[in-house]
Amino acid sequence: AVTWYGFGFRYASAQEARFSVISEAILALMVLVYIRRYASWREAGYGPFSWRRSLWVAPLLIPALLYAVYLLSAIASAKPDGLAILGVAAVALMTLLVGFAEETTFRGILLRGEMAAGRNVFVAMLVSAIGFSLLHSVNIFAGMAPAQVLGQLRDTLVVGLCLAPLALLTGNLLPLVIWHFLWDFSGLVVTQVPLEQTNVLFASINLAGIPLQYLMGIIGWVVVFVLWRRGQFQTPSELVTRTAMHRS
Repeated sequence: AVTWYGFGFRYASAQEARFSVISEAILALMVLVYIRRYASWREAGYGPFSWRRSLWVAPLLIPALLYAVYLLSAIASAKPDGLAILGVAAVALMTLLVGFAEETTFRGILLRGEMAAGRNVFVAMLVSAIGFSLLHSVNIFAGMAPAQVLGQLRDTLVVGLCLAPLALLTGNLLPLVIWHFLWDFSGLVVTQVPLEQTNVLFASINLAGIPLQYLMGIIGWVVVFVLWRRGQFQTPSELVTRTAMHRS
């Protein structure tokens, strides 16, 4: 709202992307303060890291990484000026903060908080996905047309449904934070250094990320269901107790 009504910077514009570093830094700080006061890093989704379990995110992470590297190479070949380079750096920092804040909030605190409150794992994943989607409704105050906002709500709901089970299967949010960062960075960095054309191969790799989200989401829900039937993803009683104490 400040960027659009105060300065006239529309959502996802070059100026707005740079300005948003401030708001995203505030959100990341709020997440850090929350974890320090009310939870541990493990409870917020950062359990023991496992390379093997991180492979659940590899089908999403590899295409996103390849496309981001390609974009940086293409931007470097365009010989951007100092202001453009500063803009690329600002977008990188901003999207990294977005990845951390949003993944920790929705696939960490909210998802695991719902489970700690005694919710069924599937209800918790659904609440996490819906919450993540509804977050993006605020872009109506950033100059986006209502139809665009509805489209973004739909797309982010799909992403939320995909990432919720992957967050549980990996046991650590770091791979999801990296993917989220790369996905947003690739979409916004071209606002700083527009490219006249995109390599067909790498454009196809980027577009492949969308059906992969659907595929990995379906697989993730099925695997979580199988593991749930085997007794996993049950909330430890001590977490329920601690949650009740925080609420009181």
